[in-house]
Amino acid sequence: MTDNTPKRHLAQALDEINRRFYDRFADSFHQSRVHGWAGWYEIVDQLPAHPLRILDLGCGNGRLSQFVETTLIDTHGHEIEHFYGLERCRDLLAFAAQRNTPFPATWSEWSWAPVLNDQSPALAVDHEGVDWVTLFGIMHHVYGYERRLKLLIWAAAHLRVGGVLTISLWDFGAHEKWDKKKLPWVDYAESHGLDLTQLEPGDFLLGWSGMSDTPRYCHWVSREEEQRMLNDVVANAAVGLSAGFRAGNEGDLNRYWCWKRTS
Repeated sequence: MTDNTPKRHLAQALDEINRRFYDRFADSFHQSRVHGWAGWYEIVDQLPAHPLRILDLGCGNGRLSQFVETTLIDTHGHEIEHFYGLERCRDLLAFAAQRNTPFPATWSEWSWAPVLNDQSPALAVDHEGVDWVTLFGIMHHVYGYERRLKLLIWAAAHLRVGGVLTISLWDFGAHEKWDKKKLPWVDYAESHGLDLTQLEPGDFLLGWSGMSDTPRYCHWVSREEEQRMLNDVVANAAVGLSAGFRAGNEGDLNRYWCWKRTS
């Protein structure tokens, strides 16, 4: 039998795959995302000393806000002016909105798709900008190098001078233990309308908890792509940025990079 599912641009099809994944597994994903990541602790000293405005893009269940409370405030004595958590999975956003933070927090539905389609989505962030923009656990879900770069440049534009943009790069492609979770693209191409000729090196489908019927799209950023990205963000940003600098180690399977707005 021939499948007549129309082929769409791969970015759109992969976004839909990930929407289905998080809609199905939001609860189990929430249960498994309790603690902060090791690399977060290495970023604290890079943040400005004044009261912070934080923009957490792709906030998931809001666990960064817990880290802000227990580490930035309780341990390091930071003051928080406002925390903005943006997430496109409504179920995860609902978990985040249930958090009782000791600082003003705004939780809003948001997707990077309009940004990458040259639209101007309204954000629940005023024009003053923020001091820390985070993209944790997001970059591996964004298809296409140029689209990933565009998202980073857009995020950097929301910084105040002295503010820090921080990303995590999931290093699953460098560890053999993740190989068993990789799924064959050809098994999903027809049912999801995927044009596999548009795939880029490092693009994978991964299963979850031993299940493969609802995959998720993940991109592994190689060391070569990483270096290209570090250079291109600084060269193309609309604001002045420092050279990207590394934070933390690889103990939690993530690589963390930061840029500081200089002008």
